[in-house]
Amino acid sequence: MNWEVPIMQSRTSCFDKTLYRKNLRRFWPITFCASLLLFLFEPVYLLSFVTNPGSHLLDLRYHLVRSLCEENHILWFLFSVACAMAVFSWLYNARSTGFTAALPLTRKSLFLTCYLSGLSILLTVLLFTGGVMLLIALICDLAVADLIGLWLLEGFLDILGFYGFASLCAMLTGSLGIMPLCT
Repeated sequence: MNWEVPIMQSRTSCFDKTLYRKNLRRFWPITFCASLLLFLFEPVYLLSFVTNPGSHLLDLRYHLVRSLCEENHILWFLFSVACAMAVFSWLYNARSTGFTAALPLTRKSLFLTCYLSGLSILLTVLLFTGGVMLLIALICDLAVADLIGLWLLEGFLDILGFYGFASLCAMLTGSLGIMPLCT
């Protein structure tokens, strides 16, 4: 007769699915507003190019290259800072920090989950807008798929850089008002 009780091994997770889903549900307005604003800049311009009979393909290619060099950096910077402020906002309130610290999560898993949920929000916006642009270009037989791919790559690198630095500033500063100024 064996009287030993099997003990369940505990494991430490670096990611919490519940907090991830909560962040995605809680901050959907950021995803919606960023998608809408970016949708108005890029895919609507593609549609206006298609509907305007006097347009040249060089004008469209010039617009896409210009948006690669100028406009998108500012937009991705603003979206990244706003997303980092939202996702890491629990750090700036004593009650929510105390509550979150009382959860059975490690600091590493809290940071990684919040970081990945914000990154998912921004990448969703990027992939949605890029997918719509690519769909419009394919339907209207525009030869700009190479520039749209470059636009997606540039947006991805902007998001990684800006959001990573904004997350670092969010973790280091102690005030929600100071965090955007440090970024």
